[in-house]
Amino acid sequence: FIYVKTQTDPRITSISPAEGTIGTLVVINGDGFLGPDPTATTAGMGIYRLLGARVLFDNQDVNEYQYKDGSTSIIEPKSYTAPAGKELLRVEEGRLVLADYYLSILLQDGNDKYYIIKKNNAQQAVLTDGVQEWTFAYDGSKITARDKSGNIYDVNSTSNQLTLAPRNGSSLLVLDILTPYQVDSENNIIGHRAKVVDGGKRILVTIPNLQVQRSYDVTVINPDTKRATVPDGFYFYLSPQRIPTITSIVPDRGSTAGGYYIDIIGE
Repeated sequence: FIYVKTQTDPRITSISPAEGTIGTLVVINGDGFLGPDPTATTAGMGIYRLLGARVLFDNQDVNEYQYKDGSTSIIEPKSYTAPAGKELLRVEEGRLVLADYYLSILLQDGNDKYYIIKKNNAQQAVLTDGVQEWTFAYDGSKITARDKSGNIYDVNSTSNQLTLAPRNGSSLLVLDILTPYQVDSENNIIGHRAKVVDGGKRILVTIPNLQVQRSYDVTVINPDTKRATVPDGFYFYLSPQRIPTITSIVPDRGSTAGGYYIDIIGE
């Protein structure tokens, strides 16, 4: 028996669109969707705290995971090396870019302690272990990080590692990049199909091949085992049934800073 401390019940307010096929991007709106918790470990139910909320279609997890050698059920984060030119943090055209797979990875130090990358309200990349935070920036010549105490770090980001070197001379923070999700032959993470965003108010789901064309119950389950279900919440088509049309995009313009959502209206 494993005791898990419960938290807020997840709540689903809408699923949009409510029908689609393989590769359709679905937004589950609501609240109480828990993101990854880096203070957890992989022991027991702890792995689910590292993963955050999951999405089930008729009780089938839409994500695909990597498993401990010799097991088909024990999820194990494994070393990840990004494709060339897709480092976690990099500079492109004079600005700092965070790789789009940042929600699909964990980082681990030499003491097996976990970290995650998130974005703050200003859309800056932030490293956190659940207690401390380091905010990344580009100063025009190099990538840097600043902790809550104002200490500055020089940052080196490679395809499989992130290093923070404090300018005050204290110890390096060397983090290996891991992922618990399936990776394809070109080192793209393909198994992470349900991603918690917007502070736990939305989950972005890329629909896998559900095999059978019909309606599916949609469930969001948090690491504390609390769940919310919408019966027949999504209808899966084996192939597209109609051509989508766009009538308007709101707003239809924005700044180069990005980081905001737009509404695409149509049918």
